Amino acid sequence: MDYINILLNTGLSQVVLVLFAAIFVLRSCVEVIDWLLCRFGIKTKSALAKEGIYKDMEQLKKADAQADKKFTAIESTLDKLMIASRESLAYKINEKYRKYLHLGYIPSDELGEFMNLHDAYQGVGGNHSGDAKFDYCVNNLEVKDEFEREFEA
Repeated sequence: MDYINILLNTGLSQVVLVLFAAIFVLRSCVEVIDWLLCRFGIKTKSALAKEGIYKDMEQLKKADAQADKKFTAIESTLDKLMIASRESLAYKINEKYRKYLHLGYIPSDELGEFMNLHDAYQGVGGNHSGDAKFDYCVNNLEVKDEFEREFEA
């Protein structure tokens, strides 16, 4: 009967505090028992689970390092491809520039291709020399279609 009176007179905060303390002590005891069993070579489920987590973490670290190496290699390859594309496009713009200067005009059926070529050149980081050749052709040469060229000849 005295125990019931004691329980009824205790406040809620004291009961909660005692419960948290009991849970903490119980958990600490389980961890100590687990540690002792591991020291004697006996693996519990929780110890095996912790080992599995650490192994998984190590595997993830190794996979992350491999992915970083692959990403660096891919990035390097892309940089080289961008340089090659830029040079190839610059060469093609230069060919068109010479052709159009020789003709004295831009064929109308090639204008769209020439503009797309220039856009692609700018997209891969082309420099000002390709831009200057493109701008010169577009601003200083007239565009003629096939029909007009036949009558001029």
